[in-house]
Amino acid sequence: MTKAAVLHPVIPPAIDPEDLDILKLDTSVTLACARLTTQHKKKRSDGIFSQANLTFAYPTIPLDYSNYVSDISCKVGRLTAILSDGAYDLAKSAWKGKGPLILVTAVDGLSDDDTKEFFITKSITFSDKDHTFTAKGLSVGYRDVITYFDLAWGNVGILKLKRSMDKGDIFQPHALHPRVTLPKASWDIKLSDPRVLGIDSSAP
Repeated sequence: MTKAAVLHPVIPPAIDPEDLDILKLDTSVTLACARLTTQHKKKRSDGIFSQANLTFAYPTIPLDYSNYVSDISCKVGRLTAILSDGAYDLAKSAWKGKGPLILVTAVDGLSDDDTKEFFITKSITFSDKDHTFTAKGLSVGYRDVITYFDLAWGNVGILKLKRSMDKGDIFQPHALHPRVTLPKASWDIKLSDPRVLGIDSSAP
């Protein structure tokens, strides 16, 4: 029986959760995951780290990376969150009226079966009273919104990784459920695999 690699979403090492620029619109976003060993949870060298540089079809915001976004809640067709004072002003100015946006979060509720990891907005409204925003739209998968990606992985080593959901160290005990479970063989991903992205018919 093939063992599965259980991956937990983490904040990429180069990302500063205190940087408000995380909430600015950009089509290029880095996503990362990590896995602990089952026998030596404190042995960092045995952990697996994976990082993907992605180009999205629309401007994208990785909500979980920011310390200024809290209480993210997802239901099918609806996503809400609370923003701190500075983050609220930035988001309202940068996001409002900008057309479809992609929101990235590992919070449960994007879809019934956890196969869809992104939320593409149709509209966003802001509440000045409680500094919240409400996005209405559609949960989608990788193939629906990604135009390019490159993937790299290796051992965690000395990287200081924090879980994207609660900003806790990846090696600290927690009650979060893993968001991605992949068979061991799936680390070897080919862009020509139709189950991933497929080949653009217009490509040379």
